Amino acid sequence: MKFSILVASFLVVLVAGAPTSTSEVKQESWSDNHGPCSSYSSDVNGVKTSVNTCTREVTWRLRHNDDCNISTYYKKTVTLVPETSTEPFNGVAQCTKTPCDATEKITVDCATAFGEKLSQIE
Repeated sequence: MKFSILVASFLVVLVAGAPTSTSEVKQESWSDNHGPCSSYSSDVNGVKTSVNTCTREVTWRLRHNDDCNISTYYKKTVTLVPETSTEPFNGVAQCTKTPCDATEKITVDCATAFGEKLSQIE
């Protein structure tokens, strides 16, 4: 009889300590800065030059329960006429995925930063 009381007490403690419901917290914000491109032209000593600059910046903040990350996407494209050498990152997207509580951004490839949502950007 003492054994059955001990087992019954143990089961009551197990059931009482078990969570009664699981709540999932998901918060998401999306910011997309895809403004108009800027351009200007110049004529120096009869040489006509034009420059067209386009930038795209996207920030995605996702909190899922205790996991929180901020992903960023930045792409700047400069087109020069006549064509001359430009920066190596011209037209190349640069992405980060950083925990919300971190101060220094972590550079990653864009697929890692945005997953399936990358198709909404490119």
